[in-house]
Amino acid sequence: VTSYQMKDGLYEFDFGTGVWARSPTTSGLPPYVIGVAGSGDKLYIYAFDDTEGAVRRGSLMEYDMATASWTELTSKPGHVVAGPVFISSGGKLLMWGGSYKGEDQFYYSTDELWEYDIASLLWTQLLNLGDAPPPHIPQGYTESNGRVYMFSPAEEVNYGCMD
Repeated sequence: VTSYQMKDGLYEFDFGTGVWARSPTTSGLPPYVIGVAGSGDKLYIYAFDDTEGAVRRGSLMEYDMATASWTELTSKPGHVVAGPVFISSGGKLLMWGGSYKGEDQFYYSTDELWEYDIASLLWTQLLNLGDAPPPHIPQGYTESNGRVYMFSPAEEVNYGCMD
């Protein structure tokens, strides 16, 4: 399981100008960002703070591009997961899969499917219907025309105890 501690903050690339810019407004965010999705003029991150004594775990944060400000939203129920599909479509955020740390300090893959309604601010756990992929950390994914496409690894790997 890999997660990266945020050091430099948020960057944006403007396709029109071909220029990168850095947002100075990342102080106070959880240090480990594990999912990013955009919807309209908002950016959403799923992040966690796994340091000892940390208050935030599995935080959903909203970035308002117009005001350059962050707001903490309702955290997803259940496990704090690393490496999930995290994508937006039609006013909703979708989170699927990833891995979580068990009470025995080992990491386990999950196939939990969660939907966050941006308007109502509510999380709902959905059923995996049809030919759902096995629990894993996705290798690559995207959304197009209201559908999520993702690649699944050929074999699940258990990385054991990792801190």
